[in-house]
Amino acid sequence: MAITFGTNKQMQLVHSCDSLTNITGSIDGLEGFGYNIQGTNSVTIAIRKNEVIPVTITQESGNTITVPTGSQVIAWAASSVATIADAQTMTINGSTSSSAALDVKSIMIGYFKPFAFNYNNYGTTLTSVVWTWDSSGANIRTANNIWMDAIYIGNGVDLSGTTVSDSLFLEGQTYDETSNTYNGVLISQEGIVFSQGDIFISTTTGNSFNETLVFYETLYGNNTYTLNGTGTASLANTSISVSGTITLNVDFSAMTSFSMIGGTLSGFNSLSVASGQTFNRVVCTDGNTITMGAATSRSVFDQCGQIILNGTFSNVTVSDSTVSSGVAAVVCDSINDITGGSIDTTTGNGHAIELTTAHTGSFTTSTSGYDSGVTGSPITPTEAGVNATGNETILISASSGTFNIAVGSGLTVPSVAIANGSTAVVNVTDFQPTLTLTGLIPNSEVRIYNAGTTTEFDPGIENSGTSYSLQYSYLPNTLVDIVVHNVSYKHYRVEDFLLSAQDASLPIAQIFDRNYSNPPP
Repeated sequence: MAITFGTNKQMQLVHSCDSLTNITGSIDGLEGFGYNIQGTNSVTIAIRKNEVIPVTITQESGNTITVPTGSQVIAWAASSVATIADAQTMTINGSTSSSAALDVKSIMIGYFKPFAFNYNNYGTTLTSVVWTWDSSGANIRTANNIWMDAIYIGNGVDLSGTTVSDSLFLEGQTYDETSNTYNGVLISQEGIVFSQGDIFISTTTGNSFNETLVFYETLYGNNTYTLNGTGTASLANTSISVSGTITLNVDFSAMTSFSMIGGTLSGFNSLSVASGQTFNRVVCTDGNTITMGAATSRSVFDQCGQIILNGTFSNVTVSDSTVSSGVAAVVCDSINDITGGSIDTTTGNGHAIELTTAHTGSFTTSTSGYDSGVTGSPITPTEAGVNATGNETILISASSGTFNIAVGSGLTVPSVAIANGSTAVVNVTDFQPTLTLTGLIPNSEVRIYNAGTTTEFDPGIENSGTSYSLQYSYLPNTLVDIVVHNVSYKHYRVEDFLLSAQDASLPIAQIFDRNYSNPPP
């Protein structure tokens, strides 16, 4: 099964221009030499000097169309005299209003092109479209020089079915041609797929590997596009971008299954990814707002708007967020939702992170370009609307509660601002990782020494349970010797153990001492 068009988004045929039915005006008939883009014919005109020819096209018999919201008219046409004609316009008539005469002369060059026109709420039904060809001041010889072909109205395409070559968008465009549909939404040039309409994905299996998809600005289209769906899709190293001034809203959150690994997303107005979906190693640039529910790893967000993080970040880079002063680049419940990575600004605007809920957590992310902070239990944070600069590293928006923030070794101590009127208590301390010894025989004695010495690093415990936890202030290259003793088990020793900058666990495997004897007195 290949990619076909579904019905969640669709373009409906207004007229095929294969016949002259419901077409009026001074036309010269059907093109008799196979010069057409869709179907079997096109309608042609041999416009002459000092002529103005309007051609009115109404819906073909049986093609009654209720226009969905956000629709465009897409009409195919070609002209060999566009450069010398006075005007070549389209007027759209709906059941309640009409468009102005929209002149496409400047872009009507060469072979057939699909011209997009915003329907703009002209009524629930399309009454007619009128091509007007004006050669009032042009010296044009008599010959067929204008051609009109298929006209569609609708709100985009729905890619359905199953990919066969891991090229979801190109397979959709290919189906448009091989099915002789030519609705004009998807165009392919040199392997790049261009879209001038919405794309909905309802595929059972929709793989897009190493593709390039570009949503492009049109002269009279609505230039507001969505990329969304409810199907199953997997994108790998695919690039999705915009060309010109358009609004692109990308929403994968309702997809049954979605993953994007590698590749790029740029120029979007909004991006939404849901919990349970995959979004790793993706480079996002020049975007606006982002809602991220996925556990995201090693992605980049460069010059994007605010990120609402409902999932987690692991080694993610956020650079030069476009948020304004007093607004955070990333909003999350807990500082533990962000592990590693970096958040940097060169503009001096906004906060790095907004925390919404009181908690205890570890600050492990590199930051730069924000106000410097101090440690303390508690610290005295700045307050929004009072003395905050709007460029503190952390903004606490909760109205109350205690926030315990432990700063990872080698990281810049974050500055903290609280919301206006908040009574939140903020403790900022050096990060203290925990080493947990597991698998201990109960009632064992645990001692931890500076490596190669008898100086105690930690006094340990006389009678352990099955585990023992050591919390320490991290210093690089700290080595310790760990000694575990139980009278019924052989002496257990771990030498030169390197204490980590992160929490760690060390399993202990004590061996029973069969030679030990402890007779009663």
